[in-house]
Amino acid sequence: MKMLIVESPTKRKNIAAYLGAGWVVEASFGHVRDLPKGEMGIDFGNYQPAYVLSDSGKKVMTKLQGMSKQMEEIWLATDPDREGEAIAWHLKALLGRDKIVRRVTFSEITQTAVLRAMQQPRDIDNNLVDAQQARRVLDRLYGYKLSPALGDKIGVHGISAGRVQSIALRLIVDRERAIRNFRSTKHFGVAIVCESEGRQWRAKWDTAPFVTEESPYITDKESAEKVCCHALSGLRVTKFSEKEQQQMPPAPLITSTLQQAAANRLGLSVGTTMAAAQKLFEAGLITYMRTDNPNLSDEAIAELHNYLRAAGQDDHIADPPHRWKAKGGAQEAHEAIRPTDFALRIADSGDPVADQVYQLIRRAAIACQMRPAIYKVRKARLETLQPLTLANVPTPATIPAAFDASGRELIYPGWQIIAKDYTNDDDKAESGQLPMLTEGQICQPLEAVRLELETRVPNRFTETSLLKILEKHEIGRPATYANIIETQLRRGYAEIKKRYFYPTELGKRVIDALADRFDIMETGYTAAMEAELDNIARGTADYLTVVRDYDLALDSQLADFIQSSVEEGSIVPCPQCQNGKLRRINGKKGPFWGCSNYKEGCNYIAPDEDGKPGKPKPKFTAYPCPQCGEGHLQRRAAKKGKGKYWWGCDRYPDCDYTAFDDKGRPKAKKA
Repeated sequence: MKMLIVESPTKRKNIAAYLGAGWVVEASFGHVRDLPKGEMGIDFGNYQPAYVLSDSGKKVMTKLQGMSKQMEEIWLATDPDREGEAIAWHLKALLGRDKIVRRVTFSEITQTAVLRAMQQPRDIDNNLVDAQQARRVLDRLYGYKLSPALGDKIGVHGISAGRVQSIALRLIVDRERAIRNFRSTKHFGVAIVCESEGRQWRAKWDTAPFVTEESPYITDKESAEKVCCHALSGLRVTKFSEKEQQQMPPAPLITSTLQQAAANRLGLSVGTTMAAAQKLFEAGLITYMRTDNPNLSDEAIAELHNYLRAAGQDDHIADPPHRWKAKGGAQEAHEAIRPTDFALRIADSGDPVADQVYQLIRRAAIACQMRPAIYKVRKARLETLQPLTLANVPTPATIPAAFDASGRELIYPGWQIIAKDYTNDDDKAESGQLPMLTEGQICQPLEAVRLELETRVPNRFTETSLLKILEKHEIGRPATYANIIETQLRRGYAEIKKRYFYPTELGKRVIDALADRFDIMETGYTAAMEAELDNIARGTADYLTVVRDYDLALDSQLADFIQSSVEEGSIVPCPQCQNGKLRRINGKKGPFWGCSNYKEGCNYIAPDEDGKPGKPKPKFTAYPCPQCGEGHLQRRAAKKGKGKYWWGCDRYPDCDYTAFDDKGRPKAKKA
């Protein structure tokens, strides 16, 4: 017997049917080992992790180890990405000491793909494993080292910072402050309306000759009115062109563009989208959904061509096939997301959301190999018949005022037959369908309108726009975006109101503490780190060197950060035990300050005074503790019952003596 191990249990039934007799298919349920909770779990001599079985991993491995004893071979078919490669590595380490272990991958769960993969077993790719391990170790180093120092800095216990989450939060905070500081500029433009061949069309004044980069707007109303007057005297066509313009279809969806398309068209969160895609993949309806390669495989293109021919769409097939260039940080070799059967119009997965996501994927995949749409595009430039002098503008000049008009008309739909709404372009050109004009022709405007314009405040981030900027700056990877967003919300650093991200006061305090003090708060640094992880995956960078260099840089910046916190007084040593630090704690009755060594027995507390520790209330010393003989009884308000009190030893938890209150004194207990 042979055993094939996949990640998800929902894949087992179909794959077992494909493999037939002699095979047992089991699942690892994702990762079985991870770094330990509550401690660093890293050997700083060689930066090797000290992995431990997770609670769920213990149950899984007990079963798999028992079954493996009866197996001749173990085949590992975890997902075809870095995480999947790492899971396979862990499984081999735990199961494969005395067994033949083989690694196989497939990007779709179909009989053809699975059986083909079984004919191409390979060894585990240690470069991919090292890249995944480097990411995990760096996340642990930054999280475990930076978070306590940040908590001390801003006086908030249990706060967290991270290699990716903190720079993502900075983007949200910086945008909010840009909005708060924004001051709009009112400015003016001019639009003219003409009529030719019975068709009205518009042109807009080109203000470029009269403005500068530093002062890009016309803010003088009289200047705009002067342009209107000159335009009404007539305009001469100085340039006219007509040509055909192709519009290429959008690339098939990858992880990031799937997330964006689902948010824009279906209103889905990143987490919901990825859960739906996971369900479709495990049902064998789509290819693997974690990919950054925007191309279909040659085999898939051939299958798509056959489908289009069978559907009577021969004339719309792109020849040669369209190809797209992957971004510089692209990681994975497998193809873009597509249906496993192009002819399947409706997924019928049992999940309405997943079925909608399937439609997005299918339409994009089919459209990507159809011919470009073709537009007839006309452009014209017109000038006033006489020069005019504008003095109250950034660049005073005496020249004719120029106007630009353009229009386009769809003459062949191509890929838009199936996916017209996938274009981000505005199909309605501003000028309408521009008629034929000739150079030298005089046009008499029907009207000239002064446009009252105003610069627009930047928009807050939605999930879609935040994803785009994360991808643009190569912060994290699309597969991690859902977790990045969830962390901001769960930690209380940001909140979503009507689809828009708003930073909380806590989120702003975090950024104020970290910005300009740590390299990870800069987008370029984070992108460079991602590139180094890619280099490890390609085998062109060394795991130990990369991790060690980043850790040493962190330690240097962390030392400066802690020293500055002490000098600024934001870190306050505990005056009672001398070893701990005071931290601001949000209690049921409001904030107060307590010692970080409370688990070690230090019970020092102080009131909060404008965000800083105040002087603690004086202790009673009149009533020595009758139980321990070292402490003194303190009067405390009861949690229930207004005006009720009780007494307890100030050495708690070392001493748990309590007594009822008797008219402001501790009531003695009967012997």
